Amino acid sequence: MRFHSHREADEELTGAFEKYDAAVPGLSADFLNEIEAGIERIRKQPETWPRVKGSKARRHWIRRFPYGLMYLVRTDGILLNAVIHAKRRPNYWMHRLAEN
Repeated sequence: MRFHSHREADEELTGAFEKYDAAVPGLSADFLNEIEAGIERIRKQPETWPRVKGSKARRHWIRRFPYGLMYLVRTDGILLNAVIHAKRRPNYWMHRLAEN
């Protein structure tokens, strides 16, 4: 299934990557591997993860890191709306759903 991402989701991913890259050598590569594995799981079974209450978006928590992938399953594929930190402003990204 086609997978694309919101511009702000790309920025969030880059920011998290840079944070881990500065913190511990090699940790950013581990983070990116977990993100890629999560995206692959979503691509294979997009309906598996639960919907976010009050929306059509779904959430897949990343293993080992406190991040989640917020995404929509659409007729033209999967749209990654946000890469969220589990402990920070949980619904800040919801306005992006109106754009789609």
